[in-house]
Amino acid sequence: MKVVPQSSNVFELLHQNLQDAIKSVGFTKPTEVQQKTMPIALAGKDVCGIAKTGQGKTASYVLPALNHLLQKPQAYHTLVIAPTRELAIQIMEVFMQFGKSSGLRVSILVGGIDMSRQQIELAKKPHIIIGTPGRILDHFANTKGFNLAALKFLILDECDKLLDMDFERDLDQIIKKLNKARQTLLFTATFSNKIKLLKERVSSGQVIQLSTDDNEKTNAELKQLMAVTPQLDKLGVTIQLLNEFRLKTIIFCNKVVDVSKIYHTLKQMKFNVSMLHGQMSQEARLQNLKQFKDQSTKILVATDVAARGLDIDDVEFIINYSIPQIAKEYIHRVGRTARAGNAGLSMCIVTQTDIAAFQAIEDHTGVQMEKYQYDKNKVNQLRDEVNAAVKVAEQVIKGKVKDE
Repeated sequence: MKVVPQSSNVFELLHQNLQDAIKSVGFTKPTEVQQKTMPIALAGKDVCGIAKTGQGKTASYVLPALNHLLQKPQAYHTLVIAPTRELAIQIMEVFMQFGKSSGLRVSILVGGIDMSRQQIELAKKPHIIIGTPGRILDHFANTKGFNLAALKFLILDECDKLLDMDFERDLDQIIKKLNKARQTLLFTATFSNKIKLLKERVSSGQVIQLSTDDNEKTNAELKQLMAVTPQLDKLGVTIQLLNEFRLKTIIFCNKVVDVSKIYHTLKQMKFNVSMLHGQMSQEARLQNLKQFKDQSTKILVATDVAARGLDIDDVEFIINYSIPQIAKEYIHRVGRTARAGNAGLSMCIVTQTDIAAFQAIEDHTGVQMEKYQYDKNKVNQLRDEVNAAVKVAEQVIKGKVKDE
């Protein structure tokens, strides 16, 4: 096992090509998770990093994997497993950001994209493969010559989400097909018993837990508010908040039907809005996500598919239109803002039926949210316009009216 010298800036230990790439994207110093996990990974050891979202976890494994690849180039060098298609694509973007100048070849194996296209890419012997568990297994079963017996790096990102989505059996099947002498890096926002057991099965590495008291807490820079409203005024209050704050906003809903209703209602009211949920086509999801990321739209209405791992800069405001039924999902939702030391704002829209779930969130986070007094007169003034927009939105959803 090689020994990597200690440094106050772990970036200084990387291949010169990577140091140049880091400078070109404007990074000056590593985050805490990078400084603590990368020296272990660079020494050739397994590591499990536990940290909240927005702390630079992706670069914590991308850079060590690329560093090893630059020293010992080979096809099928690294496999990254992610829980969602969107996260897999964002991971690819980070690999290309740091490795493009070195001739890096990356393949994405996710659902929603034709397998034959992916098979053509695999035939070109990529260095890095990034995928979701189900599609990776599809290629093991159906793609001739696809073999990862010589793999050097296995990376599991968002391990807690992988297990939440019942990918445990798929992961076990994939891991059986890999080189046992590989290096394994795991990253997660939380460290449950299920993750501990997974870690013990796939890795002997050190566990690095950052801010050990805070992994189930919200960021200190986040201002958390709540608004109590009758069910009938829930959408009107949400629209009044958008009018009042005028920030880059994600509106979270528990159900796809609510996402669709709010999106089409806001569109009828001339808001600049996109939506994101798991029933959309891959092409539509990526297009809408890109619109929100590049500021073409300022509002994203989404299910929890957008709450984990997605790297969206400058989100200023989170509205929980639906209160999450699992308290830790609230952590992941509001973790989309107040990232990397920036300030952020969140608002829970609480109706009579939400009280128990809301109180569970306050107990879980240890935060008593400040009650926000919205302008009831303005909500009342909006009511007719909102109701009219909802009626048209419902007709659009049913296909009876063309979406403009």
